[in-house]
Amino acid sequence: MSQIVMWYDLLNVFVTYGQIEEVELKEIIGKSYPTLRKNIELLNEEIKGIAAIYKHETSYEMEILDYSAFDKILKGGLKESIDFNSSTKRIAFILKELIEAREYVLIDDLAEKLEVSRGTANRDLQEVKEIVQHFGVDLIGTPNKGLEIKGDEFELRLINLYHIHDFFPTHIFLEDINPFVDKYAKHRNIPENSVNTWKKVLEITLDRISSKNNLTKPIPHYTNYQLNDEAFDELIYQIESLYRISLSQYDIDFISFPLNISNTGAVEKVYMNEPFVRDLYDKMLNHIFKVTSVEFERDELYEKIRFHLLYLLNRLIFRIENYDYFYGEIEKKYPFAYEIGKVGMEKIEELVGRAASEAETSYLAVYFELMMRKDQNKEKEIAIVCNTGKGTAALMKQQITQVLGNNINLKTYTEEEYQQTNLSNYFAVFTTVPLKNVDKKVPLIRITNLFNNEWLHSEWERVKKVNQLHFENVSFIFTKVSPDISYKAQLTSMIESMAYLDMIDKNFQKRIFNREDQQTTVFSNGVAFPHAINFGSKKIIFHLGVLEKNPIENDDIEFIFMVGIPDQMNDKVESELLQLYDYMLSIVSNSQKASELHQINNSEEFSKWVRKEVF
Repeated sequence: MSQIVMWYDLLNVFVTYGQIEEVELKEIIGKSYPTLRKNIELLNEEIKGIAAIYKHETSYEMEILDYSAFDKILKGGLKESIDFNSSTKRIAFILKELIEAREYVLIDDLAEKLEVSRGTANRDLQEVKEIVQHFGVDLIGTPNKGLEIKGDEFELRLINLYHIHDFFPTHIFLEDINPFVDKYAKHRNIPENSVNTWKKVLEITLDRISSKNNLTKPIPHYTNYQLNDEAFDELIYQIESLYRISLSQYDIDFISFPLNISNTGAVEKVYMNEPFVRDLYDKMLNHIFKVTSVEFERDELYEKIRFHLLYLLNRLIFRIENYDYFYGEIEKKYPFAYEIGKVGMEKIEELVGRAASEAETSYLAVYFELMMRKDQNKEKEIAIVCNTGKGTAALMKQQITQVLGNNINLKTYTEEEYQQTNLSNYFAVFTTVPLKNVDKKVPLIRITNLFNNEWLHSEWERVKKVNQLHFENVSFIFTKVSPDISYKAQLTSMIESMAYLDMIDKNFQKRIFNREDQQTTVFSNGVAFPHAINFGSKKIIFHLGVLEKNPIENDDIEFIFMVGIPDQMNDKVESELLQLYDYMLSIVSNSQKASELHQINNSEEFSKWVRKEVF
């Protein structure tokens, strides 16, 4: 990560958070404390008089002093002002020279213009080569001639947008077209960041067209939602009249893309691409089922996710690096949904031929999490047992609703009435008196201070955890797995242990390996997830295999989650299965908990450990 990129990452974090703990900032930026502190010090110098970053005891806070000037910085102002001591700026210059060149470019000429040695120029060219390869563009060196760049005009414009324009803005056309652009943006209520990108794209497009570099073919899978929008057509007419040019539909599509990457609801949609998106969606869900065995109600999920997919497709086509406003929180809080998101995104990337950012995976995972948890958002039945009269009972209901929200049903009982009632059907029981003969599985909250909202909140969180993690329908088994044998041998050993305990049907092993042959279930976080239907079992079989440290083979695997899934599952068992996945993935991503798992020796110890963690 270059210094200028780190500075903009820091600014984006402070704009989002305002104030943030240093330890959290370090995790987001991914640099050491000395590097982080040094760059904050340097950034403070660059933005002096415009904004200031203050260090508190354990946190940082940014204050904006000049909003207009700060807005210019966010739009790329720092990149324009830095000199060629920055390798990022040198690379931008080299890219600009190569893209604009009508003939071969000599390395010596580049070094002279940059005022650097030939060796430095060569090192910069290596980075240039890596950048253009990402866009499917070639940097070609010909002996006795020099360097040239060859690639699709569409990709060259994207390179210009993401790697050149902020460092070397032209501003040739903006003065003339700004009034028309601003009028349209205001008319359609387009967000400022989209308008900022749109102006850059207009500059780049008009500059390329003025150099006779037009787009000559359609943009695959792209949907232009500005089609048939009279106000947008009027804007295009103004641009064509102003510069006496005729824009092709392909160039118009390119010009409009910053307006078509997020669902602002600005224009009526023309779903040109919906058949392709539905096909992509179905293939994505088929892939998810093949890898995870998780199925969703397809039509219901599609209605929720289709707009997201339509705009996601446009973002991938134009290689948008979406900013991750979750800062990795989705992966931490909803690990299984995030893994499903990664699996689904793999298929999308394959079909579209584009790589997605981690932020896009997080956003996709949100939809899967919402679908998996939809039943948990239904109204919860809560009982209140009170022996102090109707007035107090009504007050309790009011206070509990105020703290916990309206998505709960409250039923009050006297001390005598509760004994004639089956309380085991309730999500939780609030009581002012000790209760007798109540199922131990029912979460009880003994009310000692009704008006302590913080206490009520903490007790409610405890109840939700207990309700979520009963694992009544899960049998746990544990194995220490040898790291010195192949992955297939490791799975075979674990399956044999399950067969010895008569926990699986006779064809379970065959189904495990058939699935592995079709699609590996090794995730990227050190977890393997072999699973198959287990016919005849009413319970979920969860077999945890823990590899010793520093395995010789499969060095990316630390834990093996082998799961036998009942062929018949009711809603409760299915809910427990999803909670189990989430729970175990969150456990192994916690270094302390993962270390504890390495200290366990057998199934009995593992079961005790799980019970301790859950209850």
